[in-house]
Amino acid sequence: MAVAISITGCMQQRVNVPALVPAWGAVLDSVEGAKSLQQPTRETPQLTGYWTPSTDDLRRLESGLAIVLDSVFRRLPIREDEKRPRIDEFVRQYAGFVLEGRRLVYVSAETMGIVQAVARNGQMSSEQLMRKAWRASYGGTGLFGIVYEPATRRFGRIEFNSDGGPRVETGRAVPLIPALR
Repeated sequence: MAVAISITGCMQQRVNVPALVPAWGAVLDSVEGAKSLQQPTRETPQLTGYWTPSTDDLRRLESGLAIVLDSVFRRLPIREDEKRPRIDEFVRQYAGFVLEGRRLVYVSAETMGIVQAVARNGQMSSEQLMRKAWRASYGGTGLFGIVYEPATRRFGRIEFNSDGGPRVETGRAVPLIPALR
């Protein structure tokens, strides 16, 4: 069952919004970026290219993402067997792509706990795993994807990877990938 929550005004400045851990963000190269867009729980549109987001793009993205996540996480319905996610637990991957002439950034995020468990299973370091595309249909509220448009500083819908997990409207949606509309 999908749960949709409408979040309005989430890009307004908020006091005491927890910060993302800067070192836990990595820009993927075009090969890994293309793989990261191939999520088993979402459709991928016909893309026309890839690009590398600038430091300024990522700074603005992360600033806005922290505010969006704070709004979403406060309102997220949590099952009894889950804990409410915290912003400072997430490792992020960024993949720049072009769709219909628009430069967009796909953000794939999972908790450091999931990253560490997968890294141990694959016998690699968490740092190595951060540079490899994540593709999963599990993770509950510990794994999500969202698209950002730097030109407008807007985010698409956040989707958590889980069995019928929540799809949460940020209130500032960008019409992007069909599954993110």
